[in-house]
Formats: sequence, structure tokens, C-alpha cells
Amino acid sequence: MMIRHLFKLIWTQRRFNLWIVLELFVVSALMWYIVDFLSVLTITASTPTGFHIDNTYKLTLAVRQKNENGYITYEEDSPEPWLNMQRIAERLRQHPDIEGVSVGSWHFPYCRSNMSNQFWHDTLRVNADILTVTPDYFRVFRVAGSDGNPETLAQAMTEGYVISSAVEERLFPGSSAIGQTILDKGDSLEMRVTGVTGLMKRTEFDRPARFLFVPLNESLLSVESENDLWSSVDICFRVKKGAAKNDFAERFGREMRQQLQAGNFYLSEVTPLSNYRDVQLQKAYNILNYRIGFAVFFLLNIFLGVIGTFWLRINKRNSEIGLRMAVGSSRRTILWQMVGEGMILLFIAFLPALVVCLNLVHLDLLPKQYMDVTPLRCGLTTVITLALLVFVVVLGTWYPARRSSRIEPAEALHYE
Repeated sequence: MMIRHLFKLIWTQRRFNLWIVLELFVVSALMWYIVDFLSVLTITASTPTGFHIDNTYKLTLAVRQKNENGYITYEEDSPEPWLNMQRIAERLRQHPDIEGVSVGSWHFPYCRSNMSNQFWHDTLRVNADILTVTPDYFRVFRVAGSDGNPETLAQAMTEGYVISSAVEERLFPGSSAIGQTILDKGDSLEMRVTGVTGLMKRTEFDRPARFLFVPLNESLLSVESENDLWSSVDICFRVKKGAAKNDFAERFGREMRQQLQAGNFYLSEVTPLSNYRDVQLQKAYNILNYRIGFAVFFLLNIFLGVIGTFWLRINKRNSEIGLRMAVGSSRRTILWQMVGEGMILLFIAFLPALVVCLNLVHLDLLPKQYMDVTPLRCGLTTVITLALLVFVVVLGTWYPARRSSRIEPAEALHYE
């Protein structure tokens, strides 16, 4: 009976309510799109990256040139440059404050350089970034598989190739990749998968990445020149927790400058991995802050607009509310009536707005930069949007209705 009565009241004031429904229709569709963007961004940013860079550092080397004093000349294809780089890595491992050392090509987190290729299994293909690493990579950056133990992947790296879970999902849907083989684009190399990492991302604001971890080929590196090694090989290390103080990089570089020289290589800088993270995230923030600012601005305007509309609607009905009070309606009844009318108007507008939003999904107009468009994503966006609109409508009706319900009967008769 109460709902039927509310519909009669809404129909009686249909001319004014029509404009409110139209406003709520536009607001619902716009808010749905904005909430989708903000919720997807929040979920993406809160998803673990799959690696840990706390207490990790990158060792940057410099190369002495021919016109500098002390330059050592090696024969072409001499293994000495690579052996010198190995000597430096080994001296790092011997340091009492260092827990592990990783050597690889463009392999450290938040690196701006990368190499990729296409790989396939049966008829399924995938593009993946190639990370050339030593087994210590998984120990240094705490990258683990389903068992949560980096040591498992480090051991797997000594026996074959490791892929990220995103590659496994693409090439081996519904089954395990371990023990299977994949081929590169030219069918020139058959790779046996011996390990699978958990979910990994390039940065906090990226989708799960597709990585193929390739063992470092020392035979190829042993014939590289010093300049080629300097430009393509990275040395990273993890410091024991108690030793990683704020001034560690500066102090370590000062203390180890003499020891970290071998051949024409010498220490240039010790840089925390957090510095590379800050640089990469600043680029993302420069783009996202602009979009987030506009989204929040529109949300605030939507909130204020809807609250103002319902506030005005109820204030124009002071005489009606007062008269109802005069003939015996309780304050609680008045409050529930006003809130109920607002809810009905909201749902009348929200349902067709939802149809419009789902058509945006069908037309593939939702952004997929951070997350695939799935029923779960659409459902979550719908629930959050509806919850926010319910909150705004209740706020816009409850407080002015509460004020109006406190009017004295004599004053209500005066209005009437």
C-alpha cells in the first residue's frame, strides 16, 4: 500500500518529477562511466606487482676509454671484459651486507628498456617481454610462483625457462605449463617451461605482464666488447635488512670504489631501485592526475547537483508536509515518504541509464588499458554507482525532509 501511494504522489507531480528523472538518467550514465574508470584504476594500483624492491640497488658501472690513463687493451673477442664483470659481481656477493646479486640484460623492475618476441604453443600465440637473467634474479627481487618460494623458481631457472602466469594463461588455458614446450616466432628455439611465476606487472598502473625469463648466455657475453656489455648488462643486489639504512648507497659506493674495479670497468654509482620506481610512476601520475582531477570534479558536481535538486523539491512541498503533520502523520512517516519517493525516482531513471551503459560495453567503448571488460567489472561498477546515487539521494531528501517535518501545525495551515 505504501509503495502504491508513493507512485500516486509521483504521478500527481509528474511534470516536475519528469525533469528530475531526466537529470538522474544523465547523471547515472555519466557516473557509471566515471566510477568504472576510478574503480578499475584503484583495483589495478592495489594489485601486487609480483616483485619486491625494498633494500635493492642497481650498480652502475663506467668504462675507461682509450684516451684515458690506465686503459687496458684486449684482443678482439677476448673473454676478459665479461670475466671482469663477473669479478665485480663476485666481489659484491662476498660483501657481508649483501644478500644476493642478480646479473641480466634490462631485467630489473621499472627498467625503461625491454626486448620482446612472439612465442607460440600449438595454435596459440603471445607476445612476451624477454628478461635475460641468472637464477639469483628471483631471490633478489623476491619473485615467487604458486608456492610463494623464490627458491623454487631459482632452481627451475637452472633447468629450463620460466614464464609469468599471464603467458601460461594465454598459451596453456586451463592447464599447467610446467613440463610443456614453447617455440619462438621463427621456430628456431624450443624452450621447455620449468617454472611459472605468480602475477607480475611492470609498474603499479599496468596490467599483468607477459614475461619469458631466459637464462643468461655466458658464452655469447664472453665475446662481447666492454661497451656492449656496459650498455646491455645490469647488476642488481639485495642488501640485508639491518644494513639497508638511508645513507647505504652513498656509504657503500665510497667504501667499495676501489674493490669494484676490474679491467676497464669501475664503479660509477649505486642507485636504489626505488629511484627508478619514482621516475616511472611520475610519468604515470602526470597523465593520471589530470584524468582523476576531472573525474573527481565531475563527481562533486554530480553530488551537489542531485542534492540541490532534491533539496529544492522538498522545500517546495513545505505546505504539503506541514499539512500532513497537522492531520496526524508522524515525523518518521514523512521522512520515509520523502526518501521512498526519491528512491523510486532514482530506480526509474537508473534502469534505462544502465541499458545505455551496457550498450557502451557491447560497442567496445570502455577503456581496456588497465583491465579487461568482464561481467565482474561491469557488475562491480554498477553496484558502486547505485550505492553512491542512493547515498546522494538519501542525503538530499532526508535532511530537508527532517527540517520540514518539524514545522508547527498552525504554521502549516497558514501555508495551505
